[in-house]
Amino acid sequence: MPKFEEAYYLENDNWEVVSFKQLEDPNQRAILREKDLRNQVDGNLVLGIRNHPTTPHFYQKLSLRINIESGLSETDKHNEQRDMIKNFLTKYPKNSFGFYESPWEKDNKDKGFDFIIETKDYEWDKEVKFGLIHGKYIIFDILGRSKKLTFTDNYPFLAIEVVDTHFHSRETFKVLLKLSSDIPIKIFYYFISQVPYKNGVKTPQRSNSYSKNRIVYYISDGSFWNTNDRIEDTEECNIPCENQDEYYNYILDHLRENDFIR
Repeated sequence: MPKFEEAYYLENDNWEVVSFKQLEDPNQRAILREKDLRNQVDGNLVLGIRNHPTTPHFYQKLSLRINIESGLSETDKHNEQRDMIKNFLTKYPKNSFGFYESPWEKDNKDKGFDFIIETKDYEWDKEVKFGLIHGKYIIFDILGRSKKLTFTDNYPFLAIEVVDTHFHSRETFKVLLKLSSDIPIKIFYYFISQVPYKNGVKTPQRSNSYSKNRIVYYISDGSFWNTNDRIEDTEECNIPCENQDEYYNYILDHLRENDFIR
């Protein structure tokens, strides 16, 4: 671990700097052990104290993850929809996610609803920090997990991203594709501009049945999906997901051209 001759900590809204020489004083060491020591002002390295007999110093304890999409500002409409969906999912113990696919059966009240996944006894929260690779994290609008704490393909994490005026950055999109290929997680997209025709919620018909959450686009298993199809397998796209920049550009252009993003 690298040694640090200086450390910084926040005190009354001001960053104070201390030298390794102060560690020779046992009273100073006791005081500093109670501080949140960093490598620099607003630093993301947390430092500890090593009381070496001849060379006391600060050392790196851990790296704090930083927000991969920091600085974004969401609209009131985005926040209202996020809160509505979170409350809706929390209200019902059984929730299904899927899409309507033609041809519809006239006598079928579900009108061809095709399931992506059904969940039972999940817990949901909003604005959830989720750790990613390379010392970063993303804040999912909504994240759900099984109350059983089982984490498999049958009980994956389910994230819901509400989209109003902007989509993911290129960096975030690439990381989420990789994440979905490494662990059981699905990231569903709820486009406010497409409510209620392509995105929306529907209450259960009976107390013991499933709610319906209408989803068209989502990330799963290393790909961006349109209903039942990986986007790279459609005639309109035909771009391998390995060509990540071109793949991202196609998806972003498609969403903008078709008014998914305001």
